Amino acid sequence: MRRIGLAIAISLLAGLALPAAAAAGCSASSAEDWSQCGDRAFDKGDYPAAVTAYEEALRLVQHDYEVRYNIAQVELELKNYDAVIRHIGIFMEDRPDVALAFDLRGLAFMGKRDYDAALQDFSEAVRLKPQSYGFLYDRGTAHHAAGAYETAIADYSAVIAIEPEFADAFYQRGRAYRKLGDEARAKEDLAAAKRLDPTVATRLGELL
Repeated sequence: MRRIGLAIAISLLAGLALPAAAAAGCSASSAEDWSQCGDRAFDKGDYPAAVTAYEEALRLVQHDYEVRYNIAQVELELKNYDAVIRHIGIFMEDRPDVALAFDLRGLAFMGKRDYDAALQDFSEAVRLKPQSYGFLYDRGTAHHAAGAYETAIADYSAVIAIEPEFADAFYQRGRAYRKLGDEARAKEDLAAAKRLDPTVATRLGELL
């Protein structure tokens, strides 16, 4: 009988993992190896390879919640919003009290322009971690995008009370004031944002 190559034999015994390994650009045999490979690809910005590696890790250990969260982060970078929502839903089956997971899913709903669902998730993140200004800021952007400018201003103001050097909050609050016709406060906030971070207008632009 003809012998097959060792690498091919190993791939067959491992459930034909060789194509996935090649796609992810790594050599891995355990869930931990795949997870680390996904982390490296994520750090390099190679998001498709990261997804491939994390999926292999989940194939081996389905209830690795750190990997589940990581793959959701990558899918968000790829704008695969439904995939983010699906992975976070699985994550929450056993981990329903992780504020970061609600925030991440909220960002996916924002990408889908489902502002009501985003607000629900951001509000839950704020409830779980009320002093996290990042969650308050994200909820403010959801109110802002939905046209609830006064409520958005309240959230941005709460952010600034916690982190008074966060340029993004000043910038978005200024834009919300402008939507309400309060040009004086808008100019004041936009100037403050520029002092704190001269790149803020370039970074955020007309994001909302």
